Amino acid sequence: MPAEQEGLRERVRQLEEMQPRMAELEERVDFTERIVAQAREPDRLQR
Repeated sequence: MPAEQEGLRERVRQLEEMQPRMAELEERVDFTERIVAQAREPDRLQR
C-alpha cells in the first residue's frame, strides 16, 4: 500500500508539473483558431 501511495503521489506531481505546459498549448490552439477564422472570413463575405 505505501508503494502504491508513493506511485500516486509521483503521478500527481507529474500532472501538476505539466499544467503550465498545457496552459501554453491551450493559448496556442486558441491563437491558431482565431487566425484560421480570420483567414476564412473573406471567403464568407464573397459568397
